[in-house]
Amino acid sequence: MKKFYLFAFVVICFVLYAGNTGYGIRIGQFTFAFAPDRQAVYDATQQFLEDLQFKDFSHAESYHDEEDRKKKDIAKLIEEKFFVKPELLDIRHFEILNVKISSTGNRARVATKTTAKVLNSEQARGKDDVRSIDTLWYWKKVGDRWYMDLSSSL
Repeated sequence: MKKFYLFAFVVICFVLYAGNTGYGIRIGQFTFAFAPDRQAVYDATQQFLEDLQFKDFSHAESYHDEEDRKKKDIAKLIEEKFFVKPELLDIRHFEILNVKISSTGNRARVATKTTAKVLNSEQARGKDDVRSIDTLWYWKKVGDRWYMDLSSSL
């Protein structure tokens, strides 16, 4: 009987570890968030970075409010953030290091580490240009939705 309890404990620990999302647990479509706002910002940042990774700039704009989308060119701001034209940016890996929510609960800051390669850099400089970039992304809550604060993030 002790072996069964030990086995059940190990299986439960593995399932909880495998479903860990940083600020909650996700198993299939079931999500339990220890801090729902942190989990929402974590998920939005991950989706935003995946959009950049797969060069879906039109969807990346959806994380910004309507006013910011009218004022700014997202691709140009990405170029300023990563110091390379978006079409030459190959995001290889990103890691969300932490999510902090302000005491008022309407602002958030996300620290990430991104590994990116500048395409065709070997031809231009004679070496591969792989960069590790530390970035901060700022979010603001409007109603029940989190929007990236474009002016301070990009």
